[in-house]
Amino acid sequence: MEYARNCDSGAGPSNRKTMKSASYEELDAAMLQWFTQRRAEGTPLSGPVVTDKAKFFYKQLGFEGEFNASSGWLTRFKNRHGIREISIQGERLSANNEAAVAFREEFQQFVTEERYDSSQIYNADETGLYWKCLPSKTLAFVQEKHAPGHKSSKERLTVMCCGNASGSHKLRLLVIGKSKRPRSFKGTEGSQLPVDYNQKGAWMDREIFEYWFHSKFVPQVRLFLKDKGLPPKAVLLLDNAPSHPN
Repeated sequence: MEYARNCDSGAGPSNRKTMKSASYEELDAAMLQWFTQRRAEGTPLSGPVVTDKAKFFYKQLGFEGEFNASSGWLTRFKNRHGIREISIQGERLSANNEAAVAFREEFQQFVTEERYDSSQIYNADETGLYWKCLPSKTLAFVQEKHAPGHKSSKERLTVMCCGNASGSHKLRLLVIGKSKRPRSFKGTEGSQLPVDYNQKGAWMDREIFEYWFHSKFVPQVRLFLKDKGLPPKAVLLLDNAPSHPN
């Protein structure tokens, strides 16, 4: 009765079959207070954020021994206090499924006629890395029917990935940033980085793509196919983004 009286969420007690208390009640109370404060501010909270904070409080409260804030601990914490995960993002754009099916059949016929091996078929595509962006989902109390949006940081990098269909060859990532020499690169030669770095406002354009294709893609693929004893020809699949050549 004391637990139910002090619980902010009515769903917490109603969903529990037992009233077993937390192993570390002081930690549980600190986590609940922190969680309540963050949600009152509208801060999105993901599972890893909550477990990391639990490890922080465990250390600050001076408990002895090892504490593993596992997925099981997180599940029990959520069940105790009526917490669930909700989405804070809009609907995704729908794809043209009919065009995708038609292209797949046409491309399969092309591959068969030209006798391409899966190791000769490559795909490249870019993705935006918003490295300061908050998560798009949050843990929230059951009584919270929706999670208000927040202004996301626009600081981004563009990362292009490229690999073949067999998974036997993955090219080095191409990273495009805003700065030609970011401060974090101080004392480091660009050639020593584990990625190919370029600078053009953190966006891909045709000039960068053509440079990557001729100076990175072609030499690396040619060398790979030679090592594998395959004919020196390959297919590179791209979408129709404006930054890609015709």
